[in-house]
Amino acid sequence: MKAVLGSNKIITLVFLISGLCTAIALGQDMESAPFKLQATGQQRFDRKWWTSVDSEEQQGFILGFSDCYGDTLRHKVRSDATNVEFRKAVNDFYTTHTDQNSTDVPELVIRLLRTLKSSVHQLPGGEVWNEPHGFLDGQYWNESTENERTGFLEGYIKCYENYTRRPRVRFSRTASEYSELLTRYFENPGADHTDEKIAHVLHRFGDKLSPERK
Repeated sequence: MKAVLGSNKIITLVFLISGLCTAIALGQDMESAPFKLQATGQQRFDRKWWTSVDSEEQQGFILGFSDCYGDTLRHKVRSDATNVEFRKAVNDFYTTHTDQNSTDVPELVIRLLRTLKSSVHQLPGGEVWNEPHGFLDGQYWNESTENERTGFLEGYIKCYENYTRRPRVRFSRTASEYSELLTRYFENPGADHTDEKIAHVLHRFGDKLSPERK
């Protein structure tokens, strides 16, 4: 009888260990699964990500990051380069520095915001925006592509979460989820939101932080 009880305990223990190993392996698989959705702030925006997305998402990322860095956080921006020149500069960096896989896109964009000079001759009489966030409003949103919208939100949120000393909101959703919220807001047929800045609307959809959580 003692021998039988001992065997049962051993068998039970084996099943427990087996089940634990399976659960751990399953958890690892779920973490690495390609379909697993992550909040934007948890994403790694590096060379691998940059080369995996199209030019529209790349340009959107630069616009969103720059909008947050310069107009929301009010950091000094010295560059007068166009968005196309920024994207080309990032592409050129990764092409010529093949060993810089770990250099993040936000790091590069900040360097470029401080140093990149435009080679485009600005013609007189061009459209100029003096107010914060410029043309990045509801009209821009409605005229942009889905990938450009996603890139904009990825860039803006990544900048806000990484470079804000006293955050007022937390962006816990994915870029796709925020994109859907913004699209419904800006395309609302019952109200005209075309002049509202994307950044202002996005912050309304963020999770408000209480003073002790800031």
